[in-house]
Amino acid sequence: YVLHKYKRRSLFLMTGSLVCMAFLLMGVFTFLSSSSSLSPFLISSLNFIPMACVILAYTGYGLGYSVIPNMVAAEVMPVEIRSTVIGILMTVEMSSTFVLSKLKPVLIDFLGIHGLFTMFAGTVFLVIILTVCTMPKK
Repeated sequence: YVLHKYKRRSLFLMTGSLVCMAFLLMGVFTFLSSSSSLSPFLISSLNFIPMACVILAYTGYGLGYSVIPNMVAAEVMPVEIRSTVIGILMTVEMSSTFVLSKLKPVLIDFLGIHGLFTMFAGTVFLVIILTVCTMPKK
């Protein structure tokens, strides 16, 4: 329903912004809670924020951030090479997910959990900028 109601470009930008905001908020919350900047009472009263961020991220991901790039790639590719290119893109996507899952402990040790969420937010922001520059306006 949502994919048919809004233009793809604006929907991708909205859902990408939602995912980026969720990761950024999670990064700020984990930084503040681990650095003892917040009182224990305040942290316990704000303990709903991580779950809200997860819900926001999954909502943005499901409403368009994950679907629209695959649809646009399928529409842009010529029919003769479409299935091969989509297969390659899906392989790259799944491979990067695998590599990220294996690197997650190293990244948490190096960046901290707050740095990891901030890195995710920065990556999503870069994808949004790339989308603004390259996605067809159709």
